[in-house]
Amino acid sequence: MHLYFALPYLERKGLGLCLPINAPFKKLRETAFITQKAINPTLEKLSGVLCEVKIGVPIKGGKKATVIRRYTLKELMAGKASTRIIDHTPELSRTLASAMKNRTFVYGADLECQPYWNPTRTGRISASRPPVQSDPAKLRIESLKRGCATGEALIHCDIERAEPTVIEHLLGYTFESDPYELAVSLLGVPKGEAKGKVNMLAYCESAVPVVKHWPNEAQEAFIPYAKALDALKAKLWEETKPQGRTRRFVTTLGGSKVYAETGGDHHRGTIFNWMVQGTIADIINEASLQVIEGEEIISDWRFCFPEHDALYAIGKKKDVPTIANTIKKAAKELGITLEVKTEVF
Repeated sequence: MHLYFALPYLERKGLGLCLPINAPFKKLRETAFITQKAINPTLEKLSGVLCEVKIGVPIKGGKKATVIRRYTLKELMAGKASTRIIDHTPELSRTLASAMKNRTFVYGADLECQPYWNPTRTGRISASRPPVQSDPAKLRIESLKRGCATGEALIHCDIERAEPTVIEHLLGYTFESDPYELAVSLLGVPKGEAKGKVNMLAYCESAVPVVKHWPNEAQEAFIPYAKALDALKAKLWEETKPQGRTRRFVTTLGGSKVYAETGGDHHRGTIFNWMVQGTIADIINEASLQVIEGEEIISDWRFCFPEHDALYAIGKKKDVPTIANTIKKAAKELGITLEVKTEVF
């Protein structure tokens, strides 16, 4: 009851009394003054009795918050608790997660690995129990290779320069050379650091002030790009302005809607980030579904799982171009031309 009576405080800061709220376990614990050990059993006791609860799932790089809504007095008196928590994950990601639900694959010593697949808010599919996508690449590859039969290999198809490609497409802006290599030469930093600096321009609130702190030559090369970024960020920020108590959302090139979490800290770069990451997820999710469908028709390969802007499958070397072209085709349908790096292990 500590947690139940604490919920109105969070509701007033969100959409209103007896309306859904998003909150990580930490916030719920701190608001209700209960322990880490008690939070999960408490939510389970409330679920279906006094509240509608959708417990969040740990995700690489962050967490999917728990969604909770108190039943109204009318619902409780009538004994008819309705479902009002909306699943704000993109439909395409839910379709892929459903298609992967009952699939198994060999992963190291586990001959029937079957993770829980959870759609994230931007559309990516995240694995838990076990979190196979979070394993180091070398371990992941060696574990998947255990499922290869004679004459088969592990196939890895990865979108080259996924984020810059999508960003340049959205902006209608093209660098004369690789922006990461350009940043390496003009900023005098290692490629990993240069990549981080270039990507930060897309996802920070304002790119122009950042570039103005760079050396003169770097400013000359990146200021036009930064101005184009800031113009599009401002446009998206205005277009996605929520009306009334609705959530802010942005629509990806694939038509998926990426919704904000209630009470979240968002700025112009955040919205642009959702659009880019959501569009990449659209491409990989559609390609993954096509590979699964092809497996059922041709039975010449076996889809494993997607991982960020890539996917894994097991098949013969002759299958590599077909699987890679599936990703290119999914991108082409969104008007994007991209390259796919393939590796066979």
